[in-house]
Amino acid sequence: MCDKHNVINVTDQCMMLNDTKSKLHLIKPCTHADKPICDYSSIAYGSPAYCVADTTPKALTLPGEYCSKDSKCLSGKCRGGVCKGKSENAVCSSDSECDVGYFCSTTYKVCTAQQLFGQVRVED
Repeated sequence: MCDKHNVINVTDQCMMLNDTKSKLHLIKPCTHADKPICDYSSIAYGSPAYCVADTTPKALTLPGEYCSKDSKCLSGKCRGGVCKGKSENAVCSSDSECDVGYFCSTTYKVCTAQQLFGQVRVED
């Protein structure tokens, strides 16, 4: 527990080592939306840790899932609050690129209509 003399008051500083208290870690949560992560990877006495931006890549939303803007979608297309994928016969390299109801044909590398269970489609 920290007493009133062991409070972090520096902006964006989230952790420090207090040598006078047997290497006590003083911690303050990162509360700023632009810097939510406490980077304590290089903390040492005299070198505190600071709040930093989250640089973790965010997973993009797949076709058919809800979205709020184009940049949230894997396809880059948010239409009516739903991510849109590539349409039938559009060139693709994976199923996740194709719109709902289509898959990426391994033979032709284009988005192809999905088949009903048990239905056989002969690709010519």
